[in-house]
Amino acid sequence: MIRAHEENDQVFIEVVDTGKGIPIEKQVELSSAGRTGVGFRGMRERLRQIVGTLEIRSGETGTIVTARVPLRQTTPSEKAETEFV
Repeated sequence: MIRAHEENDQVFIEVVDTGKGIPIEKQVELSSAGRTGVGFRGMRERLRQIVGTLEIRSGETGTIVTARVPLRQTTPSEKAETEFV
């Protein structure tokens, strides 16, 4: 299932897979700051380039991947200034 919604000047896109989930060892590998490429690492890097985020939640009942993208384009320095004001 794929869902998309807008909230607080951000777009959220969520992909839900009700399979067996991602093994813990693979989840740790995916969350590490290793090389970029196709798959989750590539998606995460591309979202960072547009000041977005990628969240992956997985368990025995499946996996949920959520991408968050701001509607107003900001640079990373603008985001940092906003967070610490």
